[in-house]
Amino acid sequence: MKLCSLFLLAGWLVFASGCATNHVVAWKAKSHREFDKAKGHDVEVAGRPAYYALLPLTIPFDVVTSPIQFCYLLTWPAAKTPKAPGFSRSDSKSGKINFSGSVKAGQRFERRFGNGLFFALEPQKSGWQIVIHGKDETEDWACLTPPLHGPNPTSIEGWHFRNEDNTGPETGEQNLPGREREFIFSPETPQLIGKEIVWEDIERIRDFGWGTLSIGRMKLSPPIRGGTADILELNFRCAVFWQE
Repeated sequence: MKLCSLFLLAGWLVFASGCATNHVVAWKAKSHREFDKAKGHDVEVAGRPAYYALLPLTIPFDVVTSPIQFCYLLTWPAAKTPKAPGFSRSDSKSGKINFSGSVKAGQRFERRFGNGLFFALEPQKSGWQIVIHGKDETEDWACLTPPLHGPNPTSIEGWHFRNEDNTGPETGEQNLPGREREFIFSPETPQLIGKEIVWEDIERIRDFGWGTLSIGRMKLSPPIRGGTADILELNFRCAVFWQE
């Protein structure tokens, strides 16, 4: 009888919410991604395994409060399945395109999407600039991609992938953009240039369109101490979401 009761209790806990335990494991102990308002995109948050030490407290807490949690789930169906850590706006977009490409130093890449919109990689001194534009190629709808100061995800430059003295690969100490680049864009962007940008402006731009570029195989110029690395070849994949 006691063994049967234990199995019933275990089954109950599996299907119960386990709010405290789930929060400790999913949002504290394990690594996860969450939206960073300062940067305007998801960032990887390192897990802190020390939080597993709280499980002897959270599990009994969830056992004691499980009837309340169960009633809560019944009265609010939207809470039955908590969303896993992460962030995506793709559900709200009316258009989506996936494509891949490759470029060599000095080459320009362009891909049309939507109603007269263009994704472009514009060559620059040591790499490329991610640009979104409409009919007017002089306007860059992605130029307000956060962060607005310091190295930007839309600028893909060779020195992002080398250490400070250009003698080996970048080790993460310089906090530079990596192989995954996120960008946002909107036709409103050119009208905001020169004005004080507030967070609501960034949100409006993001609500119109955003995308990701993933860098695959890449060839850099030979490492020379004190020099600057150039990207000689670049393979990439891209996904773009936008409002029609």
